[in-house]
Amino acid sequence: MANIRNGNTYYIDSTGAVTTGPNDKVTAVVLAGTSGNATLSLADNNAGASYPAKLTIVTPNNSTIHIKDIAILFPSGVYVSAISGGVATLIVNQGSG
Repeated sequence: MANIRNGNTYYIDSTGAVTTGPNDKVTAVVLAGTSGNATLSLADNNAGASYPAKLTIVTPNNSTIHIKDIAILFPSGVYVSAISGGVATLIVNQGSG
């Protein structure tokens, strides 16, 4: 499948660029484990800097974690460097640096 955008909400089930910036902020994350421990890793969308890591979240099998009221700045956009064992939803404020 592929990552899907609906307004400022992104359904995540695969790696790759989510946004291309500049100055996008992730303000909430939901990670739902579907098989084994779920892991989501987010990075700056900057290939020249080898996608520098910003956030990694892990949740146990069949559990859901919701992180809200955050403001993590991604100067080059948001890149999913890893997702396994689950699916995620991101709330992104674009160009809000």
